[in-house]
Amino acid sequence: MVVFIDLFKSQNYTLYETEVHEWGEKRLSFDDANIDFYFERDKLTSINYGKPLNDQPILILPN
Repeated sequence: MVVFIDLFKSQNYTLYETEVHEWGEKRLSFDDANIDFYFERDKLTSINYGKPLNDQPILILPN
């Protein structure tokens, strides 16, 4: 998760939230970027993202 936090901080997305669900999955959310990352056993399992709002630039993540 630290790699994702550092990547988003480098793009000026400094506010994030984390949560551990009762079934063990961890969520990392950047509300300003409209994106959530989900991890199981410290491995990325899914990404949910939404369309940027009118003022927000489109965030392009490298492969």
